[in-house]
Amino acid sequence: MNVAGMSLKEKYVKLLNMQYLEGEGGYFVEIYRANDKKIEVRDENTFVLKKHAASDDTKPDGRVKQRDLYTTIYYLMEKVDPPNSNKSDHIHFYHDGAPVKYYWLNMKSKKMESAILGRDIDKGQHFQLLVPGGTLKWAEVLEDGVNDRCALISECVMPGFEFEDRTMYGKEELQSLYPEFWEDIKKGFH
Repeated sequence: MNVAGMSLKEKYVKLLNMQYLEGEGGYFVEIYRANDKKIEVRDENTFVLKKHAASDDTKPDGRVKQRDLYTTIYYLMEKVDPPNSNKSDHIHFYHDGAPVKYYWLNMKSKKMESAILGRDIDKGQHFQLLVPGGTLKWAEVLEDGVNDRCALISECVMPGFEFEDRTMYGKEELQSLYPEFWEDIKKGFH
């Protein structure tokens, strides 16, 4: 396939067969789902690994859910990734494009933290970043003068990603919950 003359966004959406991600924006494609290995999610802190577990999601008691052990995706982020949280841990890996500044609210220390994913490790950027499950996070693609404010990353999610485990937040809700962090949080909205 000839990709000459295509923007970074056009190239990756086409070559990786990505689809638009409703609610968050950007484009994604699932690469792998470890559906032959399951993990039982008994509560926020109790996980039990099961090889070749049954395929049904909920046990009769309604409390134990089975999830795929992990999933991986490519994600083409554009401009911002709005404030959201997920029940599962995410590891984000940088591949190409502009650097991405991640922000998250550390619930234990009640402090705002940030890190930049990118290729310039000599400038303090990182190739990967762990965001623990339950963390309020958002990101902005930084201007680099070259890549039209888009970046290609991968995410590995453990236990595996399910849309029902993701929570998206509105401006008013977050401004009310975290007024002391609002100046940083509002960067996560278009």
